[in-house]
Amino acid sequence: MALINIGILIIALKKYWKPLYYAAFGITWVMLLGWLLSNYNENSQFNLALLFLSIFYLIFYATFIGYKITHKKNFVRGDIVVLLLNSFLFYGIGFVLLKENNSTDHLLGIFTLINALIHFAISTLIYRIKLADKNIFYMISGLVLVFITIAIPVQLDGNWVTLLWVGEAAILFWIGRTKEVPIYETISYVLMLLATFSLYQDWSIFYSQFSYISEYEINNNLYQKTPVFNVQFLSSIFFIAGFTFINYISRKQEFITDDVKKNKFSKLSVFAIPSILIGGAFLAFYLEIAEYWHQTSYSTAVKSDMGNVQNIDLEYFKSIWLINYSMIFAALVSILNIKYLKNKEFAKINLVLNATIVLAFLTSGLFSISELRESYISSTESEFFNHGWFNLGIRYLSITLLCVFIFLCFKYIKQDFIEDNYRKIFDIVLHVSIVWVLSSELLSIMSVGGVANNYKLGLSILWGIYSLAIVAYGIWKNNAFLRIGAIILFAATLIKVFFYDISHLDTIAKTIVFVSLGALLLIISYLYNRFKNLITYQEDENIS
Repeated sequence: MALINIGILIIALKKYWKPLYYAAFGITWVMLLGWLLSNYNENSQFNLALLFLSIFYLIFYATFIGYKITHKKNFVRGDIVVLLLNSFLFYGIGFVLLKENNSTDHLLGIFTLINALIHFAISTLIYRIKLADKNIFYMISGLVLVFITIAIPVQLDGNWVTLLWVGEAAILFWIGRTKEVPIYETISYVLMLLATFSLYQDWSIFYSQFSYISEYEINNNLYQKTPVFNVQFLSSIFFIAGFTFINYISRKQEFITDDVKKNKFSKLSVFAIPSILIGGAFLAFYLEIAEYWHQTSYSTAVKSDMGNVQNIDLEYFKSIWLINYSMIFAALVSILNIKYLKNKEFAKINLVLNATIVLAFLTSGLFSISELRESYISSTESEFFNHGWFNLGIRYLSITLLCVFIFLCFKYIKQDFIEDNYRKIFDIVLHVSIVWVLSSELLSIMSVGGVANNYKLGLSILWGIYSLAIVAYGIWKNNAFLRIGAIILFAATLIKVFFYDISHLDTIAKTIVFVSLGALLLIISYLYNRFKNLITYQEDENIS
């Protein structure tokens, strides 16, 4: 078979007999595969199999490019398909042979690099002779990159894979976009995806919060990792730097040609690359903060009759600090869009995420803060841990961050590229946040003061006063939306009073509630009657 194929190779240097080449190619590989699957003996025939596998591969490689190179002819689609098939058959069969042999399974990375070197030698030859068909040069050069890329996970593990892939993606994207080589840019997108998935896999392996930590590891501190100055976090920073460079090149107008605008992958990358960059940057620090508190919690473990007991306060601190970090990060991203990008579509996504973070603070954040307060109040009852003043102090630091964050969102919706509908949504988020935080603060003050039934009397009066304030503000600012919202809140307060509050209140408390809410209702009614002409005029003016 080898002798016959050498004869065909000699013919190929003179004549382009496509049916003969394709027939020899198909028959040879089918017969070789048939032998390997049926009669191959690993112990006695390994060297023989690898030898003729290499001979057939090189013969067919030379056969399919020999005539084209000597006569400087263009390659057709069928030639490219057969070249690719020949390369991957050789690599696939060779990989299996080496992997199944115990004495050679460590050579898989070297074997992959040898494939890359073969293609590199051919691409160098094509470049030097200046073959008319540049596409074949780019394709074979692409095969060099493919096999180098495959060699990375074959020979290496963990973070090195991610680092090399993101570095390779950045270089290829730069060459493809600045030198106008579309095939390089296309390959870089594949490498970006590989690097992204590899990074997420590294995170899932490295950070202990995703895995079970045994009691043995806790007792011997085997789970401890150095905060910030660790391989995983530094790898994440390198990943962020790589995608920052890619995003910078992709946004340079001087490199955006008509071909780039027509490329479907380029259109998709306009949103995909910034999304991966922002997501990677956010999670890199988020996971590091979570890991710090996770490890700190484990480090407080104390042995008791019921096993290891941990300071649960640290888990609540972890929750609130992650939300605080999320607000800071979202604020920085918002400032970036306000000052520099001014992108309307990005603003929509940004504002939705901002609202989600505010909701997370109002639910999970305030819950964690209240649990820290309760731990501080009952600290004298704790058998193992002391609970310091920061259990209360974290509340005011976090609320301050929330106020700054909401103020920034207010500045955001005032931008010219933001639609008016978002301002109504902001009003809802703002006033819900104010009522929620004030209610939480009232409950906190009453809880520290030892007031019983603090979910009843105090909240109802607070909500009623706030409803009155919003009605007055809505009349002053000619905002029917706010007035209606305030009336809905007051109605909810009345329902709460009748169906929840008065069920267990004594006579004096009931009298205070009804008199207070009655007075507020009278004031609201007075305001509506006092300014009804103004309200009616404003509504008619809006309709007209």
